[in-house]
Amino acid sequence: MQTANKITCKTVDCNNEFMPNNNGQEKSYCSDRCRYREYARKRTERRIKDDKCPQCGGEWIEPIETHKGKPRHCRKCQDYYKTRYESSK
Repeated sequence: MQTANKITCKTVDCNNEFMPNNNGQEKSYCSDRCRYREYARKRTERRIKDDKCPQCGGEWIEPIETHKGKPRHCRKCQDYYKTRYESSK
């Protein structure tokens, strides 16, 4: 009886090993969670490289400086989160 070799997950911060599919499809990630996280990480990197907002993907509008250092989101996202969370208080 032949045993299949285990494959290591291709997500940057995951080292889980798993068995490959028997249906012939190549499987790269150990779970859907890892697959979605890796997709989101690549999307964010691509947006940063293209000089877009990493959150919304829109044009980068210089945000308002805060006491926490350089903001990670554009002004549009900053305003959205501010109004969203002010209304929940």
